[in-house]
Amino acid sequence: MRTQGTFHTVPQSCTGTYISPLTKSYGTAQSTLQTAYRYRDRMLNIPLSLRLTTGLVVLMIGSLLLGETLDFHLENLAGIITAMTVLGVAIGLFIIFRNHHHIDLAALAPTLLKYTLDALPGGVALINNRERIVIANKAFADMVGSKSRKLTGISLSSFGWKQANVYEEELPWTVSTREDCQLTERQVYLVDDNGERVLYAVNCAPTRDPRGKRSGVMVTFDDITSREAKNDQLEGMLGMLKKSRDEVRRQNEILQELATRDSLTNCLNRRSFFDKYETVFRAAQRNAHPLACIMTDIDLFKSINDRFGHKQGDDVILRVAETLHQSLRSTDTVCRYGGEEFCILLPGIDLDSAIEMSERARKNIAQIDFTCAHDNTRISITSSFGVATIDHRPESLGELIDRADRALYYSKRTGRNRVTAWLPGQFDRDTQVSGIQGITVQATAATNGSSMPSETAILDDFDILTGLPNRKEFHSSIVTAVQSCRTNRQHASVMMLDLDMFNRINSVLGYDIGDELLRIVSHRIVEVLRSTDSVARLSDLNAVTSIYRLGGDEFGILLAGLDCTEFTGEIVNRIISSITSQIDIQGHEIHLSCSTGISLFPNDGSSADTLLKNASTALYYAKLQGKNHYQFYDEELNRDSVESLKLENDLRHAIERNELDLHYQPKIDLVTGKVHSVEALLRWRHPEIGMIPPDEFIPVAENTGLITSLGYWVLETACRQIRQWQDAGYSELSVAVNLSAIQFRQSDLLEKIHNALEETGICAHQLELEITESTIMEDIDTAAFIMRTLHSSGIRISIDDFGTGYSSLSHLKRFPISTVKVDRSFIRDITSDPDDAVIVGAIINMAHNMGLRVIAEGVETQEQLDFLRTLQCDEIQGFLFSPPVPHQEACTLLDQSIEAQQRCVAGGQARP
Repeated sequence: MRTQGTFHTVPQSCTGTYISPLTKSYGTAQSTLQTAYRYRDRMLNIPLSLRLTTGLVVLMIGSLLLGETLDFHLENLAGIITAMTVLGVAIGLFIIFRNHHHIDLAALAPTLLKYTLDALPGGVALINNRERIVIANKAFADMVGSKSRKLTGISLSSFGWKQANVYEEELPWTVSTREDCQLTERQVYLVDDNGERVLYAVNCAPTRDPRGKRSGVMVTFDDITSREAKNDQLEGMLGMLKKSRDEVRRQNEILQELATRDSLTNCLNRRSFFDKYETVFRAAQRNAHPLACIMTDIDLFKSINDRFGHKQGDDVILRVAETLHQSLRSTDTVCRYGGEEFCILLPGIDLDSAIEMSERARKNIAQIDFTCAHDNTRISITSSFGVATIDHRPESLGELIDRADRALYYSKRTGRNRVTAWLPGQFDRDTQVSGIQGITVQATAATNGSSMPSETAILDDFDILTGLPNRKEFHSSIVTAVQSCRTNRQHASVMMLDLDMFNRINSVLGYDIGDELLRIVSHRIVEVLRSTDSVARLSDLNAVTSIYRLGGDEFGILLAGLDCTEFTGEIVNRIISSITSQIDIQGHEIHLSCSTGISLFPNDGSSADTLLKNASTALYYAKLQGKNHYQFYDEELNRDSVESLKLENDLRHAIERNELDLHYQPKIDLVTGKVHSVEALLRWRHPEIGMIPPDEFIPVAENTGLITSLGYWVLETACRQIRQWQDAGYSELSVAVNLSAIQFRQSDLLEKIHNALEETGICAHQLELEITESTIMEDIDTAAFIMRTLHSSGIRISIDDFGTGYSSLSHLKRFPISTVKVDRSFIRDITSDPDDAVIVGAIINMAHNMGLRVIAEGVETQEQLDFLRTLQCDEIQGFLFSPPVPHQEACTLLDQSIEAQQRCVAGGQARP
């Protein structure tokens, strides 16, 4: 064996395999390299810091391997070191370079941002300056049919987007990236697997790093196709509901027809008779046309029932009804007034003709051949008749019928089977009707010698529309009642009734329906007063009840000749109940409310003028209490009226004396926790009284017209405050201002708003106008024009107090609104009242389907907040976060960090 240096040679004949140190070193390096390649794929999922460490470890391995070469000859040491070092460096750089291109950019995004974006219903994608997706939310991934983790690094334009508008050549995010600009409401579409186009509204906004350099573009996608499909579905549901309602109405009409007819004779029943002929009576009274009433009764009908049984009695009634129809004109209607009594109203018939027709009917009834089916006994049938006409100015249809009825009973008491006509002053007093002295009857035909007041006199004393006495007659009647009550030591009640928000009916449904509504209301009050006659007469035999139309939607009611006034409240409650019952006119369902003021004689005044003034004062305070209230007058109200007048005078000077101020209440975004907007609320610090609550001076301002000047002061002050905040760095903050119904109807509204924006130099989108739903529904066409004009200028519009009016979200589709504010009355009991919870949930769902944001106002507890979160409400406003505060404190509130605001909203702790 020959030895040379440190190398040794082993004979080939030796058993086993010999591995030289060089071969051993090479094999170890090769094994290491193979191990590195084997774990390369696994390392792709290892964080970047660990990958860099791996490269350094490989370098260390190379160094360790180098140590094993020290046993070899020095002449090969440099080559081995160089080879192993280069090999280790190459492997390390290869792994680092390889994994660098597989960095998951989405993993670098903040976890909170990812969760936040995934919570949004619309698609959102953040792209870099090369239009590559950095991060996308789940909604976007669903849109393009992928998973969000596989979208990173893909070009946003690679999904087959098409422009909806042919004149736009480039995709919106391409334009936004190139021109560094913000784009809104651009439309693109994708074709789904079924070949259907899905349309999206796209908004693009550049994003910037802390140095202000553009880092990419945020792109949002709103599925217009799905939204329109949901709206169509909603419209379909509304159509089905309308169809169901129409079917119910049709069935109700059938039932109404059945309810208006007497089941035995098929004649009109008593109630439907009054409903039908009240208008006929008023028209005849208004136009001085002839009108006659006939009352008839079957003589000795009780003996027929007693002798032959009720079945035979029903047959007699039926035969008499048929004979009456045959004896009258084909256009005349017979009413079964009750039992064996019938009533017929004859338009265009004077007294002589009515007596003639009654005599003909009497003779025809007397000739009826009726034989009892049981024993073939012939039954003799006769009837007595009473006739009255409108010639002698009955105050109502009921009084006309009552006169004919008294004439009928005079016929029955003086021999039966005869016709008697009612005439005033011809015989001794028989009985007395409320308000009419010396009513008598006469058994012969009347002459035409009675005097009638001229048509001009009637029109001067009566309201043409309703046929009721007017304000002049009301005053005259009170004068007479006061004199009579003073003489007889009796009492009287003077009531003034006003329909709430009646002008809205005229504006929305038209004056024809408004006029018909007034006629129906007057008829209902008349019926209530007629039914309360028996109540009054329990102790007041001479009591008189009268109703007057004072003008517009105001009515006067006089109760005179009373021994006491204790039942006045009961009568008012009955009137309110009658008026508030549903009224159907030409397919419109109308629900009214009213307010009533009451003064009493002699407690509240000794003259007609004083009683009227005090009743009017009581009416004013009844309206302040809300709908369907009545108020008795007392001295306290008079003092309040004086104070209210002083308050009005002081309010007129409040602006020039610099006594007004604006407080601001923040609105909190439930997703980000940020304050994007505040609501401006008017406050008045009176120099003598101190801070006056808005619910005390705002009604005064609305009733006196001062609300217009106050509203413009609020608008201009809020715009100046927006400018100050903008200069202070709050460039994205907007301020909401309330518009009153009176201000909204002003012709110079648009000009005032434009001037305020121009003078302060603020952007239109920083001003938000809050309008109540009842305001815009008063005149839909005008409201739509004004709101579209405001929207086109960039001003945002919110619907305030939603849910308290009579509109629906489907009605609001025609208005360019962005936000719906749920009224605080629904939020207050949302956690305890299932009805409120259902209503709020329905409003939020429908609003979101229409692309609207929802704000819940009046949030005061953590439970309310948690419940609103589950309903996916967008924003809240209320004392849970902050009450309205002056602008200095509002600045402090805005300076709070986003994290602090989020903790406040999440923890439910009100701001200290």
